[in-house]
Amino acid sequence: DAELLQHERRHESILLELAALDADVIGLNEVTRPLLERVLLEPWVRRSFTVSAVPGEACCSHLSTLQEGSFGNLLLSKIAPVAVAFIEQPGDRRHSHVATLDLCVGGRRLRVAVCSTHLTAFPWLMEGRRRTQLAHVTSAMKAAAFDVACVMGDFNFHREAENASIPDGW
Repeated sequence: DAELLQHERRHESILLELAALDADVIGLNEVTRPLLERVLLEPWVRRSFTVSAVPGEACCSHLSTLQEGSFGNLLLSKIAPVAVAFIEQPGDRRHSHVATLDLCVGGRRLRVAVCSTHLTAFPWLMEGRRRTQLAHVTSAMKAAAFDVACVMGDFNFHREAENASIPDGW
């Protein structure tokens, strides 16, 4: 029920909060097509950010973020990515978004990956799927041999014991 959910009001609040953060990289989960379209209209986004999903772009057409009635992930980065990749998550139609950033820290060039992911929910029923999804994302990023990698998002861990699903070194 649109009246109950108050999407417009919630989207406006979300965008005001994000603008106030002054963050270099933002990872969002459960982004619907209407929210994405609002994000893309924001002057602060248009002026300063690269986004990981763009309606009408062939390379993005498979993303759940762009499908009507669905939702997905989104990355916004003030640092222009060298590349943006999408890792399909086992067991659902969603994709983790990975931005590759070239940074210079203390005179050292670093190839940095920032990933926005959203693992399957449903407490207890999907612990195995979440473990598989996280292992899939982290192994794909490890295979790409980044100097530094960060996975952020909604892991949907519902019990402390699920923290054991986090691979060593992450």
